Amino acid sequence: MKSIQPNDLIYGETYRDCLIADSFLPLHFDNLTFINCTFEQTDFSHSDLLDCHFTNCEFANCSFAESAIYRTQFKRCRLTGTDFSECTFKDSLIDACDARYATFSFSKTSHFIFENTNLSESLLQQMTHHKDLIFDTCDLEGADFTQTNLDGINLANSEFEQLLFSTELMRGCSINAGQAAIMLHLLGIQIQ
Repeated sequence: MKSIQPNDLIYGETYRDCLIADSFLPLHFDNLTFINCTFEQTDFSHSDLLDCHFTNCEFANCSFAESAIYRTQFKRCRLTGTDFSECTFKDSLIDACDARYATFSFSKTSHFIFENTNLSESLLQQMTHHKDLIFDTCDLEGADFTQTNLDGINLANSEFEQLLFSTELMRGCSINAGQAAIMLHLLGIQIQ
């Protein structure tokens, strides 16, 4: 596996099966594609990811806290336990990723999509969404949405048996009939 220093990455290039060395500093990735790459760095906090694509990359238990993530896609990546708290996401996608136990709390989003992603037991507390926060066919089992305004959010084609949420912020959220029964049960309401 070829090792590359972050300072040697070239704008617009695609990197396959590479080891990206640790820079020990916040990163500025612009218009880069990484496929099957391994990153030595685990602390990406305060970084900028602009127009990047990550496919089959490993970021389990890494921190992207307080980073700017614009027009960036994570596909089939391992994001288990990854910290995205206080990030700004714009026009970005997390697709077919394992994001169990990940943290997105206090993040700000605009046109941000989770698609076919396992978000079970993830923290999505106090997220602010301006437009289009989408959960398409996700596993939301045990996800924590407390203090996140779910107005305009469609959870109908995602799955969960347990979900944490703030009742007063559920108005305008779309769910399916089966989920409605689950929600009523979670609220302590019995259906006869």
